[in-house]
Amino acid sequence: SFINEKLLSLSRFIEAARNVGVPTLAMSCAYDYILQIASHVMVSAQVAAQQRDYFGAHGYFKLKKNSSEIELKPDGSYQEYHTEWMEDGRPEKKL
Repeated sequence: SFINEKLLSLSRFIEAARNVGVPTLAMSCAYDYILQIASHVMVSAQVAAQQRDYFGAHGYFKLKKNSSEIELKPDGSYQEYHTEWMEDGRPEKKL
């Protein structure tokens, strides 16, 4: 499959980047996620990951435009977001 063909290239890229001290956070996480979902021996981990995606048990923060600061709520706390992956258009919602 397309994913299997590209997975080795991604693995080599991550390894090369780490060898020279370049972090690859998003790519490393994506690689690990694909390994988890495609694994024939980690079925329970696959179920947990899919439940998190479906039920939205995780969120993320965003940086302010043209800044390295995290967006804040009016009360000064960090503004968290969640993407509804299972809905049409994948709307982003503030938590």
